[in-house]
Amino acid sequence: MSSLPSPAFPSLEGKSVKDLKSVFFSGIGGHGMSVLAMLLKAEGVKVSGSDVEKTPITKELEGAGIPVFLQ
Repeated sequence: MSSLPSPAFPSLEGKSVKDLKSVFFSGIGGHGMSVLAMLLKAEGVKVSGSDVEKTPITKELEGAGIPVFLQ
């Protein structure tokens, strides 16, 4: 058994994507994060995120109703 403290958030073990209320992605404009954001949005999860600059990908996310904050 690990001596590390438990995380300050509940475990997602045994949970479904539908159990998520909202998700925030740091680096949402990347190829991997943006796809995950779109998939979760399609499943009805409230999604938002941040990135360092506006790109065609972040514009697409915003067009899909996903707020993107610039750092």
